Amino acid sequence: MAQEKIINLTGNDITIVGNYRQIVTMIPKSKNPARIHFEREAIRMVNGKIPLVKILTVWIEGVPDPEPGVIYVVSSIIAHHLKRPDVVSPDTAPGGVVKVNGRLVGVRGFQSWADESPGEE
Repeated sequence: MAQEKIINLTGNDITIVGNYRQIVTMIPKSKNPARIHFEREAIRMVNGKIPLVKILTVWIEGVPDPEPGVIYVVSSIIAHHLKRPDVVSPDTAPGGVVKVNGRLVGVRGFQSWADESPGEE
């Protein structure tokens, strides 16, 4: 299987950590991270003081079109909205985050919200 190119489109370095807390790889942060923008509409106030808003539109910038052999790493909310097999996010679900003495040191891998897995045909 060919090596896939991983492009980090987040504003943070991503450290992938193995089963024995060894660093598998570190993917440097992007100088121009992908961004998500929301347009909101106020619905009402909860308990008279907490705003409840409805998200009307979402637009995302900074994520290139799919390219064979390339995986784009973005924030979870961007990956969730795009649902593309080539767009993933760091696995921050329970069991995916690695901490030492309560401090985040990395993640075990990536997560996807696409209907198909990256690289499936």
